[in-house]
Amino acid sequence: MRAKSRATAWSDDGLVEATVDAGDRLVGLRLDPRVHRNPDSAALARTVLDTVHAANREATRTAFEDAATAWSSAAATIGSLEGQLGRGVLGQAFMGRYRAGAEQVAREVGRRLAAPGELAGAGLASAAEYTQADTTGRGRFEGLS
Repeated sequence: MRAKSRATAWSDDGLVEATVDAGDRLVGLRLDPRVHRNPDSAALARTVLDTVHAANREATRTAFEDAATAWSSAAATIGSLEGQLGRGVLGQAFMGRYRAGAEQVAREVGRRLAAPGELAGAGLASAAEYTQADTTGRGRFEGLS
């Protein structure tokens, strides 16, 4: 199902549209003819890259939302079946081993589903620190001249 998923993003000015697939491959790029009004090719290249990156972020966000939804559904199904298991000697032996593994899987899934948010937060903090350092350095450099 995810293999057919796509995510699309538009540039802030609406002149560039980028579409990526679930593997973050660029599968569509549309440039509005008005992009030719500005001869700054470097700015256009930055806009295209920024738009493709935005589409990749959206694809990743959607994939993790889909994974969280799928896990929630699977966990509910497993939970409903657990009440039917464990009756009798063999069932109790199975459940004794099953629960430990199921709990480990649940912890790992939770950890992995939380990771993108944690990484995004760290990335935003790093970008803010870089911007502050750049501003400080520019001020010091300008003070030398």
